[in-house]
Formats: sequence, structure tokens, C-alpha cells
Amino acid sequence: MKPVGVLIAGGTSRRMGGEDKRFAEVGGEPIALAVLRKLRGACGRVLVAVADPADAARFPGAEAVRDAAPDAGPLGGLVAALEASDGDVHLVVAADLPFLDPRVLLRIAGLLGDADAAVPRTPRGLEPLHAAWRRRALPAARAALERGALAMEALARSLPARIVEPAAWRDLDPEDLSFRNVNTPAQLAAARRRVDRATRAH
Repeated sequence: MKPVGVLIAGGTSRRMGGEDKRFAEVGGEPIALAVLRKLRGACGRVLVAVADPADAARFPGAEAVRDAAPDAGPLGGLVAALEASDGDVHLVVAADLPFLDPRVLLRIAGLLGDADAAVPRTPRGLEPLHAAWRRRALPAARAALERGALAMEALARSLPARIVEPAAWRDLDPEDLSFRNVNTPAQLAAARRRVDRATRAH
């Protein structure tokens, strides 16, 4: 049975100088819509968690859910998606990953075993928004939300979670590009340059 995809799309783009990073284009496609397209290819069902219900229209044909609480960050989106889902394994990703590789996500999910979550560790630390989460993590996620403990990494560490080291995916993604997000204009420019170089190379 295919996993459920969860796109956490309620970001506020505070460091982007007024541009909504979710819909900034890299390679001619808005980042969030590229992530959604890739999730659809890997998953049986995809849920898009949004902070503002009006944003649902920006994801055509998507199954949108509203964050479980206002200003709760990604945790609010995770709780809403797990509440709305009838699946077991969920591929949970942020909306600002222009080089997301579904093969890496599926590899991580395949290492879940009996854990509640499989969370990769890169040189930047744990990556809970490029991870596999089981629905049974919902009670712990909801409890964390209710007490205002909003850090996704802290939630992952509180669970029976499998920490996945880079050796597990480096054959697919030697540079950890799948985890590289866009938070600043400089990072967006770098992502566009990378795509332009790759296009010219081909």
C-alpha cells in the first residue's frame, strides 16, 4: 500500500523579502507545486496542510486541510493531516524543497520498521519535514501542540523514532540536495543557478 503524502504548506516566508517562497519559481515551476507533483507520483493520496483556507485554491486538485491551530507552525499542519488521514505511513515534507527526490523519501520510509517516525539526519541536524511519520504518532503530536511545544525535532526525539543516517540515501543523493530548502533570496538565487547550469549541461 502506498504511503500518504503530506505537504506542509503554511509557511510565512519571513526571510524572503515579501516573496512567497512556496510559489517562487525554480526551473519554471513554483516550488510548492513541484513538491506536490512529486508527492503525487510517490503516494496514493496527498494532503496539503495550509494555515489560511484561501490558500487551498493555490493547489489545484489538492486535498487541503487547515492547520490544527493558528500560528503553530509545521506541527499544526502535521496534526491536521494525521487527523484527516486513514493511512499508516505518511511522507511529510516542507513546501520549499526545490530538489526534493521522492526516491530518497521512499528509502527513508522503508527504514521505519516498528518506529513511529523515520527522521533523517543531515549535517544540519534532524530533518522532520523530510521524513516518514506513522499515524500513531498523532496522540503525541496533538499533546505537544496543546502544551505549546511546537518544535518538530523535539517531537521526533520524544517518540520511538528511527534516526536515518546519510549512508542510507547517499547513493541516490550524494549532495543531500533533496533536503535543501529555500528560506532566503540568496538560497532561491542559488537554486535557480543550479537548475540553469544543469539545463545548459544537457
